[in-house]
Amino acid sequence: MGGREDDFEPSALGTKEHWDAIYERGLQHFEDSGNAGEIWFGEESMSRLIGWLEKQKIPLDSCVLDIGTGNGVLLVELAKSGYTNLVGIDYSPSAIQLSKKIMEKEELPQVKLQELLMPSA
Repeated sequence: MGGREDDFEPSALGTKEHWDAIYERGLQHFEDSGNAGEIWFGEESMSRLIGWLEKQKIPLDSCVLDIGTGNGVLLVELAKSGYTNLVGIDYSPSAIQLSKKIMEKEELPQVKLQELLMPSA
């Protein structure tokens, strides 16, 4: 418990390679089945977030930035709730490709999606 860096094993969840592989599989699954895939934090979390935005009277044209958008499902639900200025970013190009395909299927061309370019170490 000395707070040393090597007290914890590194996790694959912290690597870009892990997420690229996850979203490459997700993209293939979407192309094969049309299914958007997992909702990482659950539908209840999305509903609670949208309910909070509504309770706070956040204007529907406020810019909402989804950092680490993944498959973009949160943005889909925000758009269905009337939000119009939506942006999703992710450092996985496969996640952005998947999100774009989902937005096309959902007919949400107004949702902006962008790959976040990470500086090399």
